[in-house]
Order: sequence, then structure tokens, then C-alpha cells
Amino acid sequence: MRQSKIPYLLGFAASVIVVLIWSGWVVLSRAGVTGAFSLWDLGLLRFGTAAVIVLPLLLWRRRPLSAIFTPKIMLPALFGGSAYALFSFAALAQSPAINAGVIVNGLIPIATICLIFVFARRRPRYRELAISLLIIFANFLLLRGELIPWGSYAMFVAATFSLAFYFVAVSIWNLDSETFFYAMPIINTIFIIPCWLLFDGKIEADLGDIVRQAAYQGVVVTIGAVTLLTFAIHRIGSVMVAVTMSGVPAMTAVLGYGFLSEPITTLHLVVLGLSMTGIILYAFFKRP
Repeated sequence: MRQSKIPYLLGFAASVIVVLIWSGWVVLSRAGVTGAFSLWDLGLLRFGTAAVIVLPLLLWRRRPLSAIFTPKIMLPALFGGSAYALFSFAALAQSPAINAGVIVNGLIPIATICLIFVFARRRPRYRELAISLLIIFANFLLLRGELIPWGSYAMFVAATFSLAFYFVAVSIWNLDSETFFYAMPIINTIFIIPCWLLFDGKIEADLGDIVRQAAYQGVVVTIGAVTLLTFAIHRIGSVMVAVTMSGVPAMTAVLGYGFLSEPITTLHLVVLGLSMTGIILYAFFKRP
């Protein structure tokens, strides 16, 4: 094997691992909110655990805390962190895991197109509109087939736009990825703690379940997936990463079936196919 191929293969492997992590997060979160955890519990474990890890690193690097407490850092961090996670948890409480991959990953291109127009007044191309119609049709089939309650669908859409806001803001404002590595868990922990105390205040799950959720939500997802995703983008490019990430809906369906015994209907397979096609086409045709 030529040496030049090794970085590319490592980047591709990292992106595949992110697909597994992201899909596993959906399934574990679904198990959590339908079990002993509230959405506020999961939010606290997700960001609180990560904050405990990154805060000493931030102090060790001697980076000023004031650098992360600016509007252009805090807004994307809160939308891509607490808003995305809490809306997703709320939706998963009433919806099978497969729908998260179909709706959130499928609608990200449409949400991004809308927000780029709002931020930069950049009109979408005709082919972007055509891809959007394909994804919207997939979502219509999901709703028409009564595979998801309307309330859960609305929560997933809100989660999608929250995550898209984070992506677009980081890109347009040219924000530093290292700053966000520290800002995401710290800012969201500061937001989550008073909310958890107000709306919940007590985690009633078993210690083993708490450790499992804290480790996966706070370490594997919040720190590990972000680090691997950044590595993959630098090695194989954002387009190939986006194409690889189109596998999240299918992997979520497989994990949901395997670990939660959630059925996969024929209509789900059709919707999955349409959504993944739309994601891949958008990845290849999107503007730089």
C-alpha cells in the first residue's frame, strides 16, 4: 500500500466510526428517554461530563475563559448543543429511533439552504431545490404513513434547524474549531444545570445506566465524535464525509431494530432510500 493512501483510509475510517457513534447515540438516547431518564437528565449527563473533562484542558492551555463567552460563540454552541439535544430527546420520547436519522439527517440540507439565504442572502440553485423536493417528499411519506406523531416530527424539525444554525454560523462567521471544542460543553453545562434543577432535580436511574449514558453522551459523542469528524474532514474532505454520514439513517434503523426491537416497515425502507439519495446528491452538488 502506498504511503499516500494511508491518511485517506484513516480519514475514511474515522468518518465511518462517526456514523456508528451518531447512530448509537440516537438509539441510546431513545432507550434513555423511554426508560428512567428525563431529557434534562440526559442533557446534564451529556454536557456536564464533557465539561468536567475539557475545563482542566482549557485552564492548562491558559486560554482565557472570556474567549468563549461572546455572542458569536455562545449562540452556535447553544443551538448546536442544548437546543439540538433537547429537541431530539423530546422527539425520541414518542418516536422510534429510525425517524431521527431520516428526518434530522435528511432535512439538514434544506435547513442549511434556508439559513444560508437568511444569513448571506444566497439563493439556492435549481438543483438544490430539486433535491429539497425529493427530501420533502420522503418526509411527506413518513407523515402520511403515520409512522411518526406530528408533535415528535415538529421536535425533530426544530432539532434539525438548531444543528443547521450551528453549522452555518461556524462557517459564515469563520469561527475557530478549537475554541468550540471548549465552548460547547462549558456553555451548555452552564445553561443545563439551572434548567435541570428547575424542571427535574433528581436522576432516578441505576448507577450503571447513569455511567453508561454519561460515558457515551459526554465522552464518546460530545468529545470523541467531534474530534474524529474534524480529523476526517481534514483527511478526505467535507463532501466525502457528508456522503459517508448519509449512512446514519440506515445504521440507526439497523441498531434500533437490533437493540430496541423497533420494526422496519417497507415504507420506512422507501423513505430511507429517498432521504439517503437526497443527502448524497446534496453533498456532491453543494456550493463550496
